[in-house]
Amino acid sequence: MRIVVLGSGHIGSVIARDLAGSMPSAKIVMADKDQNRAQEAAARIHKKNVSSAQLDVFDRSGLVSTVKGFDLVIGALPGDVGYKALEACIETKVNMIDVSFMPENPLPLDKEAVKAGVTIIPDCGVALGLSRILVMRESASSIKS
Repeated sequence: MRIVVLGSGHIGSVIARDLAGSMPSAKIVMADKDQNRAQEAAARIHKKNVSSAQLDVFDRSGLVSTVKGFDLVIGALPGDVGYKALEACIETKVNMIDVSFMPENPLPLDKEAVKAGVTIIPDCGVALGLSRILVMRESASSIKS
């Protein structure tokens, strides 16, 4: 499986690290507008299945050509650019999970996603979603200790 994580900030880095550890056969690419940031984030993970790429999501053709080479896109972008990534994934028929909270309503994209045969999970969140998962994970590990 080939996965691209759009955004290599705090959230994207954690997502990529977790994926790399739980899916060692997956090829994970951390993509960011700032190439140095993506390279540094990938290097901090210390896994052979993680690499980096420079990608400006405002460059529509670059975004489309990049995501079409992957099986899954994880959006860890600022909310104001996440919608563009959703549109690109639908266009290229690539599944996407997005953790940003975007100002646009992503629900109108549902019909296009269904027609394209892709699953798009927008606004799946870090604040309520990931934080609860991490609390439960920590609780479970501390019970075992």
